[in-house]
Amino acid sequence: IGASVDSLVAPKIGRELDEGDRACVGHALEIGKPGHRVSWDNAATGVHYDLTPDEGHNEIAGMCRGFKLVAHGSAGHSKRRGTACQKGPGLWQLTSL
Repeated sequence: IGASVDSLVAPKIGRELDEGDRACVGHALEIGKPGHRVSWDNAATGVHYDLTPDEGHNEIAGMCRGFKLVAHGSAGHSKRRGTACQKGPGLWQLTSL
């Protein structure tokens, strides 16, 4: 899902989103069950993430899923909703926030 995920979280927290976090977001969108929260902690940054995907839908852009991403860290708390579309196996691109 790449660098565009950084815009999903509060600026201070977003700067702490690393490649491992981006991989977790992509993995959660790839295989997460609709309405079931996927959580992970980044021990290096101290940020806890919860991502809840929806069931997804097909669009011209391919398979797309809406989701809610919540981040908690020493720099604050952020809650955002977005949509990402699959561009290939394990590769998701943000289409809206």
